[in-house]
Parts: sequence; C-alpha cells; structure tokens
Amino acid sequence: MLQVRSNHIHMLLGLKNLKHRKWLLNIFVMCLVFGLSLYRLASTHAFNDYVINNDIYGTDAIDYQLMAVNFVNGHGLTSHFIEDYPHYKIGVGKTTLLDTFRPTGFFVEKFLLKMDLHVWHPPGYPLFMAFIYKFVGISPFYIKFIQVILLALAASFMPLIGFLYWGELGVVSGMVASLVFINFCSPDPTLIRAEVLDVFLFSVWILLFTVWELMPRTIVTALLGIILGMTLLVKGTCVFIAFFFPIYLFFKLKNSSMAIKHALVFVFCVGVMVFPWSIYASIKTHEPVLLCTQTMPDLLAGNNERSIQTGQWTPDAQMKNPNFLYSKLKAKKCSDFKMLMVFFRQNYRHIPQLMTNKLRIAFPRGTSSVICSMLFYYAASFYFKRMNIDQALVPVFPLMFFINILLITLISYGRYIIVVPFIYPILMPGVYLPFYLARRFAFGPKTWYLFL
Repeated sequence: MLQVRSNHIHMLLGLKNLKHRKWLLNIFVMCLVFGLSLYRLASTHAFNDYVINNDIYGTDAIDYQLMAVNFVNGHGLTSHFIEDYPHYKIGVGKTTLLDTFRPTGFFVEKFLLKMDLHVWHPPGYPLFMAFIYKFVGISPFYIKFIQVILLALAASFMPLIGFLYWGELGVVSGMVASLVFINFCSPDPTLIRAEVLDVFLFSVWILLFTVWELMPRTIVTALLGIILGMTLLVKGTCVFIAFFFPIYLFFKLKNSSMAIKHALVFVFCVGVMVFPWSIYASIKTHEPVLLCTQTMPDLLAGNNERSIQTGQWTPDAQMKNPNFLYSKLKAKKCSDFKMLMVFFRQNYRHIPQLMTNKLRIAFPRGTSSVICSMLFYYAASFYFKRMNIDQALVPVFPLMFFINILLITLISYGRYIIVVPFIYPILMPGVYLPFYLARRFAFGPKTWYLFL
C-alpha cells in the first residue's frame, strides 16, 4: 500500500514538473519571438521624428498629430493649427501640405476650420499619442518606437495562444505564425496611424478570449468588454465583435441564465468605455455621435457610381460631379441615408459588381490564401469531430474577426489597410492547418511529442 501511494505521489510530482517545464518552454519561445520581432521591425524600417515619411500624404496621420499636440497643449481634441506650425512636426511645409489636398477642398477645410472638438475620428489613438507626448515631448519618433514594441508583443502572444488551444504543437505553429506576421502581414510601425494599436488590442482581447474559453469567469468577461471598448475608441472597425461575442455566449454556456449574466456584464463594460465619449461628443456637436462622424460619409464614398467600377473609397464622387446621383440629391436637400437608399434602389443590378470589386481591393491574393487556409482548417476539424477522431478545442475568434471585416468591407468600401489588423487572428488557424493535417494523417496524435 505504501509503495503504491509513493508511486502515485511521484507520478503527480512528475506531471507537475512536466507542466512547469512546458510553461517555461513557452515563456522562452515568447521571449525569443519578441526579440526576433523587435530586431526585424527595427532593422527593416527607417525611423524619423516627423509625421510624414513618404510621398503619400494621409490626412489621418495629420489629423491624429494635430489632435494629440493640441490636447497636450491644453487646446482639447481639435485638429486645426493653433500652435506654430513647426511645433507639430508634420514633416513638410504648411503651404505644401495644403496645396497637396487643395483639389479636394474638403481636407483643407478640415485643417483650417476652427472646431471645438474633432469627431471625424474616434479619440483613442490621439489620446494614446498625447499620453506619450506628455512624458517625452512632441516627438513622433517615440510613437514609432513604441509601436514597434507593441507589434513585437502582439507577435509574442501567438505561441501562447497556440499553446492554450493546441498544446505543444500550437507553440510551434504560433511561432511560425508570428514570423509570417512580422515579415509579411504587419502594419508599418513608422506610420502615425491607428492600425498598430489596433493589432495590439486585438492580441490582448484574443489572449483573454482564449483564457475565457478555458475558464469562463465573469471577471474575464468584464475584461473582454473593457478591452473591446478601448479598441472601438481607437477604431470602430471591430464593431460587430460587440454583437458576435454575446451571441457566442449562448452556444458556449449551456446555462441560459449564466449566458445572460455574462452577456450583460460584457455589454455593460463595453458601454462604460464607449458611452462617456459618445455622450460628450453628442453634446458638443449637437448631433448623435457614437464613435465618430465619418460613418455616413464613408458609406457614401464607398457606394456610388465610381466605386462600382473601383470598389475603393471615392469621396470626390459624392458631390463634385453635377451629373452624379448624390450631387443631384444633395441639391434637393436629401439626407445622407436617403441618398444611400436611392443609390441602391437605382443601381441594384450593379451590386454584385460593386461587392466583388470591394473584396478584390480589400483582400489581395496573399490574404485570400490565408483566409482559404483558415476555412480549410475549420472544415477539417469539423470533419474529424463528426468522425469522433478529434475532440480538441477549436478557436472561434478567427471566424468572428473574419466575418466582422468581411461585413465592414461589403458595407463600406475595399481598402487593404483596414483589413491589415484582422490578418493577425486569421493567420493563426491558417498556419496551424499543415501541422494539424500532418498530425492527423502522417504521424498520429501522439508521435508529434517525440519531436518536441
């Protein structure tokens, strides 16, 4: 009896030590991925201390810089020139900047209009910039440096997420996915844009979601709501996740009362993060504002006569050409929503062409291959589960993020830079697919551990 009990204790201690070794190995892999990602990003990108570092002037970057600098200097979230122009560190002369956008006119008006509050963009990213500027001074270089760190951290989470879903084999596939992401799919950290912060918040949300799948605790649900609310304040392109997760709760949790409880906690925490800004912006602008005011203009810019041919964001097609539908309807003082409805009613035959062109622009060939791999993984795992061959946990978050960006693209317009942050979650099951198939067909489920 004593011998049996002694053997049992030794077995338990051995399992405990094995788990510790697995976690230590995983931490080592995460640190390795972080270091490699940091080196790769720092060595392949040129850093300077200005907002504009290429010949393609983007108004988003300039808007963010104006808002951040003005906020730090006590002028609020405004996007017009208040301080001396060199203080903003745009990177080109003011005359050159305004002349670049003078053909559109609309952007020049944005830069010069004396508005008390900028609501064209959500406030999350400029407040993130302002927080950094408060400590280091007005220096876009530090924004770019911190964005490199955030991308490297997001990449280092991939092996851990893979481990929580797929065990040791997930660590290997997660490491490969992180290298693919950093080398081919990550946003440019030297651009003053919200995509890098978006990727980092996505990675934190996905890591929490993975923990929640294993331990569906209320506190984790609350954290998921808080992080998603922060993500929405940075960029509203993940808005459908706020609907998908509560729906998923009713499939995941068998107890309906428990699902309702988690859904209420999640929605409440998202609201706590978003609604203070929404109420403040609505009061200041005297119009309803949820996250920003660019929603309807973007819908018009992505659904017009010219976008049928291109699938892209074409704002000049809204009002400039008197022969275009929106110009005629605007002269009749129609609302934006009515103009959009009239466009779809009159051009319903061109909707398939419009949607096809949007998808073609938003999802180029490389991204389409990753999506196909992801979908093939789900098809294979569904097949093996139906055959009772594999009962491993299948991640749902890649599907949620993919459907989200698919809907955003079809509703608005095709633009690859909007899709870039969503490649991060889509990439993980796509990279895991060959490992999964090899494990199922070539070696069997246990033989893989001999190689680790």
